[in-house]
Amino acid sequence: MTASRFFETPEQTLARAFARHVLAWAKDGGAFADTVTDRAAACALLEEAAYRVSLAVSSGDACLPLEEMTVEPGGSDMETLRLTLLESGVVAPAGDPGNAPLVLDDGNRLYLHRYFDYEHMLAQRLAAMREVRPVDAARIRPLLDALFPHENGETVNWQKTAVALALAQPLLVVSGGPGTGKTTTVASLLACLLETDPQNRIMLAAPTGKAAMRMLDAISQRSAFFPLYMQPMVPKQAQTVHRLLGMSGDGATVRYHADNPLPLDTLIVDEASMLDLAMAARLFDAVPAHARVVLLGDKDQLAAVEAGSVFAELGSRRFFTGDCLATLETLTGLHPDTVPSSLSGRTPLENRVVWLTRNYRFSETSGIGKLAADIRSRRLVDAADFLCSGHDHSVRWLDMADPAVMANFGKTLLDWYAPYFDSVLNGENDAGKIFDMFNRFRILCAVREGPCGVAAVNRLIARAMAEAVSGTGWGMDAAGSGWFAGQPVMIRRNDYSHGLFNGDVGIVLPDAPGRLAVWFMKEDGTFRTVSPSRLGEHETSFAMTVHQSQGSEFDSVALLLPAQFSRVLCRELVYTGITRAKTAITVMADRTILTQSLENDSVRRSGLGERLHEAWQNG
Repeated sequence: MTASRFFETPEQTLARAFARHVLAWAKDGGAFADTVTDRAAACALLEEAAYRVSLAVSSGDACLPLEEMTVEPGGSDMETLRLTLLESGVVAPAGDPGNAPLVLDDGNRLYLHRYFDYEHMLAQRLAAMREVRPVDAARIRPLLDALFPHENGETVNWQKTAVALALAQPLLVVSGGPGTGKTTTVASLLACLLETDPQNRIMLAAPTGKAAMRMLDAISQRSAFFPLYMQPMVPKQAQTVHRLLGMSGDGATVRYHADNPLPLDTLIVDEASMLDLAMAARLFDAVPAHARVVLLGDKDQLAAVEAGSVFAELGSRRFFTGDCLATLETLTGLHPDTVPSSLSGRTPLENRVVWLTRNYRFSETSGIGKLAADIRSRRLVDAADFLCSGHDHSVRWLDMADPAVMANFGKTLLDWYAPYFDSVLNGENDAGKIFDMFNRFRILCAVREGPCGVAAVNRLIARAMAEAVSGTGWGMDAAGSGWFAGQPVMIRRNDYSHGLFNGDVGIVLPDAPGRLAVWFMKEDGTFRTVSPSRLGEHETSFAMTVHQSQGSEFDSVALLLPAQFSRVLCRELVYTGITRAKTAITVMADRTILTQSLENDSVRRSGLGERLHEAWQNG
């Protein structure tokens, strides 16, 4: 084994195995036997393309742009590359994909067949959701005016606009950062739907259990002000998308799909920026043709861990037609000439994208709000200067290039968790108070490995916590398994038998008989316990990755960047980490690494936009 192969990542090893399989498939079919002079070179080209597209998908891309293989020294020209791949017998054109393992579209994007199908299926379904629905303006206008009273000087109330559009359109994409009123918008939409159609079957969903719980809690608080007759009709449950679809434990099958659609009339999905391409395609495949879908998220946030950046692509542009603007004026009092459009031409998602821009959580003078706005608007120098200036008490920077900061690194992390340690060690064993204290603060890491990664940080804090409780006589597992009171545990894989899902966080505490158990908060705020020995894949979670933190909010956050720059460090990651904080953010980073991260945009390669245009034009 060569040194380079010895240091391969698991993703690279799987990609090489897939490439060898594709090449063997091609050879078995007699590829290049009669049409290519240099058969060995053609086989090498096919194997390299198969390797790269597999690796691209594991890195979050939906496809591989072939120009990446043509710009390298000695690379083939595009025409030769296309011809060679299509003559292999295992690469099919997008117009007739058949059962080939790879698909090549007219834009020179190479796909794993499954991901081309996901894009095509999702685009077809989205393009079909275009029929404008009649809205009783005489009935809706007073309701919208009551829900969103006009403020002096206000030109456009985008929350009010979003609700009006959702009533008139079968699909609405609502993008906004934390505090811009997405939940308020949804609650107001529910009020309008229940007022006009009390029999409307409404379902709430989110990619993670934590996000679903937060969504339901926020809507419940808002809907408490609805009329009494409406209270029984408000949805009392929010599910993960996995559970909503009835997905099997291995994800291979789903209960609901095109031939057995979901029993609903309206579907509202929060934190939709966490939806990957495969999940989004399956979700829309299961939505009945007559239904309304509202997607809520933040287009500037990190994309899903898996392949695709569906929400960012759908929400990246907005355009309103003249007819739509006239309808909005009737429903909201909004004058057409006050609505800015980001495009000069029509798009497949015209009239179906709203950006919420006003922040109700952070004032104009808020440090976190200013920092997030600067990053979102790509005022990157201003963002870095403000963060590192120390001018705002809610925004703090610790320079990891400073020897004094590094010397106190471990102490700094432990000091942040001191109040939580105290809440566990006082022996009250009040799960509610302990969960509340734990959720006030979190360390977010950009990477998993290395001194500033999740694994190392968790080991450091867990060791200190275990030592602190070891002398209490009740805080350690008597069997010596390593479990200790106060240990936070994150589920890493969906466990349907116990009703636990990827991202769920529990805390190890004594149960009534005094045995250590993992406590999980239920949707109604009560708790249930699970024996540590019965947990599936999990990890200690004092710190989590920024990806894992999506759908969560904490009073204060520490964002920890590594000492070396890598592709994973990007503007979206810094923005996502900062916007998890409600009152205070501390960024621990070398100034150079911070600047490089802010200047690096996360780019997911995809053809969803083109698939959507094709479906829109052919529909």
